[in-house]
Amino acid sequence: TLRKLGLNTLLAARPSRQRNLAVALIVARLLFPCSKLATPRHWQATTLADELGVADASTDEIYRALDWLGRRQAAVEPLLAQRHLRRGGLVLYDVSSSFYHGRTCPLAHYGHDRDGKKGLPIIVYGLLADAVGRPVALEVFPGNTGDPATVPVAVEKLRPRLGCQRVVVVGDRGMLTQTQIDHVGQYPALGWISALRSAAIRRLLDE
Repeated sequence: TLRKLGLNTLLAARPSRQRNLAVALIVARLLFPCSKLATPRHWQATTLADELGVADASTDEIYRALDWLGRRQAAVEPLLAQRHLRRGGLVLYDVSSSFYHGRTCPLAHYGHDRDGKKGLPIIVYGLLADAVGRPVALEVFPGNTGDPATVPVAVEKLRPRLGCQRVVVVGDRGMLTQTQIDHVGQYPALGWISALRSAAIRRLLDE
């Protein structure tokens, strides 16, 4: 199914050891989600590792494959956008977070935790998807980043990097604040739709 979708060639046009490791990680994540440390052990219990020629991969090599995949992100996301985004179509964007154990990750900071795990740092990520929820682009932020501050990054991705010329940003009052509206207004091809706060509604009524 993965090959029919062309996901392997989206990651890189030419076959390589790094691409095979990345594909194996994706399949493993679908079949038996676990840590990268545990992933090779699951490979040995299936034909996956032999199928992709990665049976001898070490944990360090798996982490290097993730670094390779991270460097490929800027090339992969426009290909996903070409496949799934259409002129006049809808692009969905939302922000979430995951808690983090440890103290060495530079992105892990204390912030608005959505998992109910108090006392742990978090990592924030914003996901762009098409109208049916297929992921197109992802950006990761430090855990102390507020949701509205991620909007300009999403807008920058949509226009020059993903090739969307005309964009209308629709957001709730928590996501599309006045600061973000001012930022969007700097671009002639960008529009916005948001909700008014109660004080602004009262002012309109008075007028």
